[in-house]
Amino acid sequence: MANCQLSLAKADMRTAKQYMALVEPKELSEKFFTEIRDEYNLTASILLKITQQNEILENNPVIRKSIQLRNPYTDPLNYIQVELLRRIKRDGQNVDNLHGVLMCINGIAAAMQETG
Repeated sequence: MANCQLSLAKADMRTAKQYMALVEPKELSEKFFTEIRDEYNLTASILLKITQQNEILENNPVIRKSIQLRNPYTDPLNYIQVELLRRIKRDGQNVDNLHGVLMCINGIAAAMQETG
């Protein structure tokens, strides 16, 4: 349950929607995002019932606060990465854009304390 809470707390549907906007056709993007969002909400709802909490990581306020403090720093990296991926998709690959994407991946993975 602890790992599930941590994963849910780290997930951000606003950020996921930005990445999903890169998927074409648009109908497929919307379909996938709707399914992902619905499964996220269902999982969170069931987890809260099982743990008898009102919010994710309510039982671990230190970790919850850490994630909340981290997000303002990782959000720009996600937005930059989405823009770089858009440019690669539109203009083709170039060394600067690819290097930028890799730097974003490393920064986001380090901040989230995940492998990326």
